[in-house]
Amino acid sequence: MTDEKDIPKQTKGSSKDIKEVAHCKTPDEAMRLFNQGRYKLLNVNNWNEWCDNDGADFCLMDETGKNLEGIADVGDFIRIDIPGPGSNEGKGYDWVKIVNIENKDGLFTMTVKPASDPNVATTDTTHFFDKDASSTFEISLNDKDVLAAVHGRNEKPNTEVHNFFDKIRNFVVGKTAIAGFANLQWHKLVKGVLDTD
Repeated sequence: MTDEKDIPKQTKGSSKDIKEVAHCKTPDEAMRLFNQGRYKLLNVNNWNEWCDNDGADFCLMDETGKNLEGIADVGDFIRIDIPGPGSNEGKGYDWVKIVNIENKDGLFTMTVKPASDPNVATTDTTHFFDKDASSTFEISLNDKDVLAAVHGRNEKPNTEVHNFFDKIRNFVVGKTAIAGFANLQWHKLVKGVLDTD
């Protein structure tokens, strides 16, 4: 299970912990599921498939905003297309940057934080949560049990932007996400990560 030091500290706004556990028959089966889940979390371009192509659309991008194939790495960006109106500053998208990946014995975590659109010359965070928010994606192994989780921290609507439309949009979308709309997406992801089909 995750050590709290692997997750950014909660200091403001809301937090969430979305978890799913698979109980395997043997430790070997659990190890295979853990390795499969780690691979799935690193394959951001396939998250839509793990989520049944329902809700947001995720694309792995490089520091110049170009599509990336393969597995994610620290410094890569994830472009998110959520249902409903997109951000003006982000050209219709929300953006996060992968800031940390931990790959320990029986524990894998990947942490992302809201970021600026790498395609646009702006310092504004182009995400409905402000720059201090984070999401940590986890897969962990404990004997015959495998846990997949998403840990959201410091979730607060991003109203510190210059664009007035984005200020209103981020407030509404951020509050909706905090109220639980995003939970459905993350529940589908963690279940998909543990799916053996």
